[in-house]
Amino acid sequence: MVNYEIMIIVSGSLDEKTAKLIANEIVSSIKEAKPKVEEYGIKKLAYKIKNDTHGYYFQYNFETEKTELINEFRRLCTINKNILRHMIINLNKDYGYRALVNEKKIKQNKIIYFFYRTKVPWRH
Repeated sequence: MVNYEIMIIVSGSLDEKTAKLIANEIVSSIKEAKPKVEEYGIKKLAYKIKNDTHGYYFQYNFETEKTELINEFRRLCTINKNILRHMIINLNKDYGYRALVNEKKIKQNKIIYFFYRTKVPWRH
């Protein structure tokens, strides 16, 4: 099973009830994976997206092996104009849990941190 984390931002120009309906409509494509839902409410965006300065944030965590679910979710997000942004993260890749236990990644991050902290110029 593959762990996924999905974050969507719904337009802040809508009211809260409509934003939840849109999020539920989009997430209906992954209902069989039984996602855990976290609603963060309305937040100010760092920059304007489609002339919106605020957005409703929703996060979903679930496990699945079916890539068709992810592809359908991505398709629905790109079609719906009220979804400002969406992000799908595969938590089993190197930037997830495995990055914390992979010795090569830990060593690489320590080297990068050392150069950043000491401000030593990079050499090729």
